[in-house]
Amino acid sequence: MPLAAYAGIAAPSLFVRGECGHPAVQRVAEVLTDAVSRSSLVTVPGASHFMIATHTLDVARLIREHVATVETMR
Repeated sequence: MPLAAYAGIAAPSLFVRGECGHPAVQRVAEVLTDAVSRSSLVTVPGASHFMIATHTLDVARLIREHVATVETMR
């Protein structure tokens, strides 16, 4: 998909990457954050590609905070 197509995403978006993740994956998260309006990027310290299993509390907190923020925007 062309990068410009991501600019059409209107939903507030959260990109999460692991601090120890592969550099290419980290860069993709940065590029997508720049391309998607109303998006933010968070880096989870000490995490890698499987952070949903190794850093469950961090990921859950980030999702909870993101949803709470989006709900208050209504």
